[in-house]
Amino acid sequence: MYFDDAFKKMIRKKGETFTEVKNLLDQYNEVPAINNMVDETTLAQTLESYMIQLLVYLSRQNREVDFREVEFVSILLQKNLSKETIKLSESKEEAIDLDDPNLFVTIRMLDKDLAKTVIDTIENIGLLFIAVDGHSDIREIKALTDIIFEIRHTIRSLDKKSEAVHEMINTVHTPDESEQDMEANLAELNELIGLEQIKAEIAGLINLIKVRKLREEQGLPVLPMSFHLVFSGNPGTGKTTVARILAKIYKNLGVISKGDLVEVDRSGLVAGFVGQTAIKVSKVIESAKGGVLFIDEAYSLTPGGSQSDYGSEAIEVLLKAMEDQRGDLVVIVAGYTNEMEAFLNSNPGLKSRFNKFIHFANYTPEELLDIFLLMSGKNGYLLTDDANTELKQMITVIYDNKSENFANARIIRNMFESIIQHQANRVIKIENKSKEVLQEITVEDVKRLNDSYPL
Repeated sequence: MYFDDAFKKMIRKKGETFTEVKNLLDQYNEVPAINNMVDETTLAQTLESYMIQLLVYLSRQNREVDFREVEFVSILLQKNLSKETIKLSESKEEAIDLDDPNLFVTIRMLDKDLAKTVIDTIENIGLLFIAVDGHSDIREIKALTDIIFEIRHTIRSLDKKSEAVHEMINTVHTPDESEQDMEANLAELNELIGLEQIKAEIAGLINLIKVRKLREEQGLPVLPMSFHLVFSGNPGTGKTTVARILAKIYKNLGVISKGDLVEVDRSGLVAGFVGQTAIKVSKVIESAKGGVLFIDEAYSLTPGGSQSDYGSEAIEVLLKAMEDQRGDLVVIVAGYTNEMEAFLNSNPGLKSRFNKFIHFANYTPEELLDIFLLMSGKNGYLLTDDANTELKQMITVIYDNKSENFANARIIRNMFESIIQHQANRVIKIENKSKEVLQEITVEDVKRLNDSYPL
């Protein structure tokens, strides 16, 4: 046997959870399973077939199914299974399209909370399965993350738009305090408008960290991993917001001890005289210890050719601190895409320490409108239908004529504040200032934006 008693116990525990989920599905036995399964197959039976085929698919990212996978599945399902039986699950007659979310959509239509539990259980079993793999697990983690993200993305489309994407990492048991914190962090991330690719990448990063821990617990080798990140993209695309949430996620995963975000730019690191920059950077690093240091417009630290430019000194002190505080400090550098590439190329130490890149694309016009409506709702304002239509047209024109360094949500924030000023100027002249009048944004208020944003 490949697994020791401790790991067998972990597999059995996951198996018990899986059995609980199947038992919950049994109450819907009258509901037909997905179309390409054999007649009279229940949802619970279909889920079991899906689970087996998913594990086979993950194992084949690096090799053929071997005795370790057979033992894992046998312990999980408490069945005596052979390699041939498991491989038979991929036959044309019974095979399930792993990327097809219909099974989970069906469960979601029956019971929203149960669908979440089913997806979480599938993911956690997949993560444990990957952890026992003695080979490189990067492809397996990506394969699992892609499948689970696609399922959750589809399920989310069935929910109200304001609801968060379901938690990426969770289990069926009652969560403890740290898991509740993680749940809140992920909900906060997924409530952000747009950023779907960013959410998927962070989900993959979380899975990778969790699998590393599982492998360490089993005495398996783990690849060296840097938690430092490069955020690239235009202003107003959510980089600082995501960094703040990621700091809390890192803390809950045990990567750092505090989870605070310290935000600085060049002015917070570089001094004007010899010897002062190192002191200034050291103080910032000390304040960020145990958390995340977020350096905005980091490319501005790159020497500009002047002997009095102490940006290079700041970089050297930073690189040393990243090495010395490797176990309790994460650095995220952010800025425009091209400038950040030049920044990393300016110093070999930067390229070696920053090898994970996350790009923040411009928001679409629809997402920018949603951001405006979110700001309005949070501040107690409501747009009339005409005002909404006018604003949508205005945002579309601005977007179509955007510059290379388009400011995204920052522009929307400025537009919102201007509209509120125009609304106040209009409302103050109204004699009966009811609650509805104070909340309402009219098309007249929006059109006044042409003074600031001539179209």
